[in-house]
Amino acid sequence: MRKKVADGMRKAVKNLLIGYDQNNRNSLLVNARNVDYDPSRVTTPCETDCSALVTLACIYAGIPEKALVVDGNSATTSTLRSRLQATGMVDVYTGKEYTASTENLIEGDILLSEGHHAAVVEEVDEVKGMKTSLNGLSLIKQFEGCRLQAYKAVPTEQCYTIGYGHYGSDVMPGMTITQEQADAYLAQDITKYEKSVNATGLKLNQHQFDALVSFTYNCGSGNLKKLVTGRDLQQIADAMLSYNKSGGQVLAGLTRRRQAEHDLFVSGGIGKKTGNPYPEPTKNIRLNSKGNDVRWLQWMLNDKEHCGLIIDGIAGPKTISCLTEYQIHHDLVPDGICGPLTRASLKLSS
Repeated sequence: MRKKVADGMRKAVKNLLIGYDQNNRNSLLVNARNVDYDPSRVTTPCETDCSALVTLACIYAGIPEKALVVDGNSATTSTLRSRLQATGMVDVYTGKEYTASTENLIEGDILLSEGHHAAVVEEVDEVKGMKTSLNGLSLIKQFEGCRLQAYKAVPTEQCYTIGYGHYGSDVMPGMTITQEQADAYLAQDITKYEKSVNATGLKLNQHQFDALVSFTYNCGSGNLKKLVTGRDLQQIADAMLSYNKSGGQVLAGLTRRRQAEHDLFVSGGIGKKTGNPYPEPTKNIRLNSKGNDVRWLQWMLNDKEHCGLIIDGIAGPKTISCLTEYQIHHDLVPDGICGPLTRASLKLSS
């Protein structure tokens, strides 16, 4: 029930049809009655205030309306405590370890200053760590773009998108927002991706953290886990380039974004170049070759051709196909073997 109180508050906050007006504070409750008290399903513009909103969240969580609403008026900050206590469904904590510190707060706690204000703890940071810099935010904004009217990025998607790639059940057809609201959505969304990157346990500097937050914002926390598992930082940077497809097709926009994130990760700046970290081979590389020689080739091909190869040190069919394409485009014998002439060409075009 406590978690559902928090969920009710989250849903209300995300519904932009719900405004704040103490003189019309019960209109949200009136509209919510018709949709099982679910704030996300309210489709009529309406108003609430702090205690009326907490009242609705409690009703949504299972506390009977008749216990909290008297003569059509939701509990106020002066009556909320007594009405909740009368239900026998809550515990009250007044010690300083709860009122003067956030350390003992948990999701769904109701914070009450009687006669003044009421609020609900939406979530508690279980993982604390780095935050995205302005440089990282700029990268995300650059590639996400900002649209102030709801749209479907793909016609088959169920949810609409708005702002800087914000999507979900709280975005409705025809919905429009201001630039300030778009920025607020971005700040809201980026927090969960920061938590995902912090939760990896990697020791990152600021630009590496920013690059991974941008990656996760676009690809999701599941792909972040796949990207970092079992890899060191150099391998993570190299593997990042392979996440440039949608529906199995390489997309130019995703290729550019992955390259920008890669550059930020390895050098601290978009567009900055770093040298190949692997030693130049002295032997020919062909199908099924393995080791750092192949890693050198894969890095060079990613750098020149944006192939999106995973730097795994195995010259599989994809690596050889990219090599052959490079040879064709640079007037070399397209034999799929990286010998002295191909190596020299790769170095010359760098």
